[in-house]
Amino acid sequence: MLKLKYALEYIRRNKALSIATIIVLTITFILINIFLSAQIITDRIAAYLNKQQKISILYDPDAKKEEIMTLKKELEKYPSVRRVIYKDSATLQRETLKSLGLSEDQIEEFLQNQENAIKILQIELKPNQPYQDILNRIDKEQKRGIPIVSVVYFKKLIDRIRTISKGIKIAGGIISGGLIVISLQLIYMTISFSVTKLKDEIKTMYLVGAPKSTITQPFAIQGGIYGALSALAAFAVLTSTALLLKLLLADNYFIKSLHNLLTVLEIPQLINNRAITTAILAEGILGFIIGYVFGNMAVNNTIKKLNYD
Repeated sequence: MLKLKYALEYIRRNKALSIATIIVLTITFILINIFLSAQIITDRIAAYLNKQQKISILYDPDAKKEEIMTLKKELEKYPSVRRVIYKDSATLQRETLKSLGLSEDQIEEFLQNQENAIKILQIELKPNQPYQDILNRIDKEQKRGIPIVSVVYFKKLIDRIRTISKGIKIAGGIISGGLIVISLQLIYMTISFSVTKLKDEIKTMYLVGAPKSTITQPFAIQGGIYGALSALAAFAVLTSTALLLKLLLADNYFIKSLHNLLTVLEIPQLINNRAITTAILAEGILGFIIGYVFGNMAVNNTIKKLNYD
């Protein structure tokens, strides 16, 4: 307890450096959390879309059913196709459009006139099968003048998302790594400055025979406090920002769409009291350990330079 008291006193004596260190560390933890969250979300999007294994052709209401059924029979013969489903009832269309990730507003727009509802041909693919020949066949239909409104398929999108995910991982690693190095150097410099500033007191402690741990550990704890406070501050900033945006932009279309997407990906299920408590404890402990280790290195190296050891 006495060592903690000394550590807090050292922080008080170096307010400016302490605040600067905590701010930089907090920014580092915030960015790491953002990159990790983006990584989790993109991975879950890719996993979710990969389960769909579907290509959906959306036809104009004026499209002739005979022409659609002719294409259906042809596509059913492709080796990569498991089955092809034709849907034209409003209820089934709503189900299909929702599975494609469209928002409720977009679904209502499609279904505003149920007598002339769009027609859908849904192609279910076998796992890990090529699909370019199917897209080429659909493209020929469009060139023939068949009124196809849109073609929705996920495999190409999955490849793009995985590329984005890799980019996030690389960018996150580089940026976070650089900030971590800067933060650790800042902890090291702050502790070294504290030791140098208190060199006369430290020398007196050595002369009266104080144990080395009594001298060095308060500085290491000082570094640990920087790390723990920064991790907790980062978590608090991210959580409060998310809650504030939710309150201020509750009726915003983008926020609603994002919430729907996260719900589909089952992200909210990962966020519960136990998960939040675990995350807070884990980040706080990690921050303390990082700060303690580098604080301990700084105090020992600085004392060696002062020839007190």
